[in-house]
Formats: sequence, C-alpha cells, structure tokens
Amino acid sequence: MNYFSPGYYEVRRMVLRAVHRWQLRGAEKHLAKAETELGLLGWQQADFDEDTQREVDKIMNFEREQARLTNEGATVGRSIGELTTLREQTRRTYNEKRAPLDAQLEMHRANLAKFDADLARAEDELPALERRTAQLERELRETNKLYSEMLGRETQTREQRDELGRVRERITSLPHEISDAQTRQSRLRAELEARRKTRAKEEERAEALARDVRQLDDAHRHEDEELAEAIKTRTGETAARERARRAREGKGESLPTDWPGAGR
Repeated sequence: MNYFSPGYYEVRRMVLRAVHRWQLRGAEKHLAKAETELGLLGWQQADFDEDTQREVDKIMNFEREQARLTNEGATVGRSIGELTTLREQTRRTYNEKRAPLDAQLEMHRANLAKFDADLARAEDELPALERRTAQLERELRETNKLYSEMLGRETQTREQRDELGRVRERITSLPHEISDAQTRQSRLRAELEARRKTRAKEEERAEALARDVRQLDDAHRHEDEELAEAIKTRTGETAARERARRAREGKGESLPTDWPGAGR
C-alpha cells in the first residue's frame, strides 16, 4: 500500500484550486479593464459640449492614473513573488550545501575526540612505564650489591647457596625486563608523537572545513539580507501605491455619479 498517494493527490488538488483561483482573478481583471476601455472609447468617439468634455477628460485622466497605479502594483507584486521564490531557493541551496559539511564536521569532531582519548591513555601509560623502568634499575643495583656481599662470605650454608642461586637468576633476568620496559617506552613515545601529528592534521582539516562553513554562512546571510531588504522595499512601494490608489478613489467619489466608471 502506498501511504504517500493520498498526500500527493491532496497537494495536487490544492495546487490546481490555487491555479484556478489565480486564473479567475486574472480573467476578472481583464474583463474590468476591457469594460473600462470600451466605456472610454465610447466617450472618446462622442461629441460633447465644452463643460461636459472637461468632465469626460477628468474621468479619463482618473481612469488612466488608476490603471497606471494598478499595473505598477501588479508589476511590483510579481517582483515580490519572484524575490520571495528566489529567497526560498537560496535557502534550499544553502541547506543542501550545509548538510554534507555538517556531516563532515561531525566526523572530524568524533575523530578528534577519539585521538584525545587515545592520547590521554598513552600519556598516562608512559609515566607508569618510566617508574617501572626506574624501579627495575634500582632493583638491579641492589641485587648486584647483595650478590657481591653473599659471594664475600667465607662459608655458606645450603640455604645461603640456594639464595645465592636465586639472586644470580634475578640478576640475569632483570636486564631483560629493563630492556623490555625501555623498548615499550620508546615505542610508546613514537606512537604518541605519531598520534599527535595525526591529530594535528585532523584538526587542520576540521578548521579548514569550519572556515568553509563560516564562509558559506556569511555568503548566505548576506544574500538573504539583501533579498529580505529588497522584498521589504517592494512591499513598501506596494503599500504606497495602494494608499495613492485609494486616495484617488476617494477623490473619484466626487466625480459625477451619472458617468460610467466614476469612482473606480
């Protein structure tokens, strides 16, 4: 079952209704204009006395000015519509460009967080290794001293000889443990250095991407503000023309009411 079909047909019905209403309003305007032009044409072709002709001229000038204001208002209205559509398009374009950049920024932030966690663990591990190495080296010095003292005894019991053997084994194993600890230290320092460099490069990429995002934001904000200001200006012009048209309509009410088209 397609759950989107009802929504699609509903949107289609709404759009068609809006288009039909717009076409109807356009037809009404064209009809009114045609009626006015037809009436004016009739007056222009008729012969009047001087006083009547002045009234005819007054009405014709009034109708022309009203038509001019109406046409200019319609032109500005179309301009507002076009600017509004353009503004919406620029916002969609901005959002389409911003979305993948945000995803990349989030990825870089996650990588940096992981690098920081790994570096923190390694930086905590290194001092422990250094302390362990120092401890082993101290033990080796003490064990060598103890071994020398034990060898200096003139007589040794069986237990002392066994202890001497254990000390000798420890002396033999300690250098290996020290070497292993030192190797681990060197390896860990190298890893830390490599991770710091990798993190620095990741941070550079993140900062470069952040600059791109800021530039995109600034460009969009500037463009959006310009469009908003243009829409505001056109809207003000429309309001001014509408006030002028209504003011002229108010004056038009003083025209002779027996003339067709007076007061329009």
